[in-house]
Amino acid sequence: MLLLDCGGTLSWPPFDRLDKILSDLKGRTIGEEAHYRAYYLGNHALDEYLREHRGAYPVSDSLSLNHWVYEQGIAREGFAGLWTRDCTMELLRRDGRLGKWDYTFPWIKEALERLKAAGLRMGLVSNADGHVRELLAGHGYAGYFETIVDSYIEQIWKPDPRLFYAALDRMGLGSMVKQALDAAGGKAERPPVLYVGDSFRADHEGAHAAGL
Repeated sequence: MLLLDCGGTLSWPPFDRLDKILSDLKGRTIGEEAHYRAYYLGNHALDEYLREHRGAYPVSDSLSLNHWVYEQGIAREGFAGLWTRDCTMELLRRDGRLGKWDYTFPWIKEALERLKAAGLRMGLVSNADGHVRELLAGHGYAGYFETIVDSYIEQIWKPDPRLFYAALDRMGLGSMVKQALDAAGGKAERPPVLYVGDSFRADHEGAHAAGL
């Protein structure tokens, strides 16, 4: 069985609109591929920071955190100082929230088709803002998943293992995973449930805490 994250795995920030903001506010563009790389470089910067500061975040609110991550990513991509706070605020103004994360690629649906054809049961577990089901439906992805778990709706956020168990329980696998994990103090061979995500703290640590 396969559980997947959404943001950074099936959809991304609006790289095309981010580049348009740079064009409008800074008079230059860097291209959508550079924005794609900057996204992951920024997340890597956040993972490094969290490890170095024992899980303490660099800023206290979600808007500032999104800005910090992207500012770091753009700098690591070679454009230090280009993405500034006014860029983030302009994205908020244009999209109405912290970016709609509606950018995707044709190979995503192709991959989901191949996984479905291979007979894998799939569920989705995402730290989101209450709109993840709507976003997936808009791309034609929702039908691939037996359950879609949105942290905002559950009011539980990864890496809390309870968010993963919410999906597993709805797919009838929660008890099996918990029993296997408890059998040897969390050191038993892990059940055949894989989780795919992009964040070390939220996804890697969270999935392992849930016994995946």
